Amino acid sequence: MQVGRQACVDVWTMAQNLQSLKLNGKLGELPHWIGKLHNLVKLRLERTKLQDPSAAIKVLGVLPSLAILLLWEYSFDSVEAGIRLNFRLEDAMLPSLRMLLVFSIDDLKSVKFEKGAMPKPELLHFVVSSTSSAGFFSGLELLPSLKEFMLAGRYKDDFLEDLQNQLYTALPC
Repeated sequence: MQVGRQACVDVWTMAQNLQSLKLNGKLGELPHWIGKLHNLVKLRLERTKLQDPSAAIKVLGVLPSLAILLLWEYSFDSVEAGIRLNFRLEDAMLPSLRMLLVFSIDDLKSVKFEKGAMPKPELLHFVVSSTSSAGFFSGLELLPSLKEFMLAGRYKDDFLEDLQNQLYTALPC
């Protein structure tokens, strides 16, 4: 019995030192232990079908070393009103996040950044639906470290005009 207990402790010790993690497959919610991975630098979520994007962002927001967050297709389960990603200071501050990639999340309706919620993002990369319209992004001008914004796909004119206005304010010339 002692050997089994030691093996469990060793596995948890190794997990605490984990720097990169890919979760692929239906979870519904993030495992409770993910908030304890203080050395985690890179996280990729794919087909996890998380039910509550706000709850997931809260959990991830406490990870002090998380620098790269990849939200791949079906990271969130679609709801009737659509998926909204809100990065709010009172929910979570992603203190080390430098790169956010959002790729083909069905029914993504909006992405909102509030002041102070992401103090260090340098790169945002989005591949989203061409049905997106003006107002899809908000708060880009509140990201003081933003250096590069990448967008793939075809989009409506009002979407692109709104995005250009925000980026003009956000990005250094």
